[in-house]
Amino acid sequence: MSSQQIRWPMFQHVERRANRLNDMIAHLDVDPVKLARHRAGDSFAEARANCLNCSNAHACLFWLEGADADSAPPEFCPNIELFLSCRRGTN
Repeated sequence: MSSQQIRWPMFQHVERRANRLNDMIAHLDVDPVKLARHRAGDSFAEARANCLNCSNAHACLFWLEGADADSAPPEFCPNIELFLSCRRGTN
């Protein structure tokens, strides 16, 4: 069943937040394998929960829409330290 077939508002909310998480991971050049393995997956689960409950959702969307490769990482993101530690090329 696709998201277009589901009209449940909470599903749409969760889907938007999940997409934003994926967009942030991609934009910050986070290594998804490194992120998935960090603390045996617990860090990713916590990051996902942080995104779902984030009070900075509008700032996140605004940052993602305007950020480019030279943009400073967003300080408002509750996951920023984790994301930066899991960037490609970091130990």
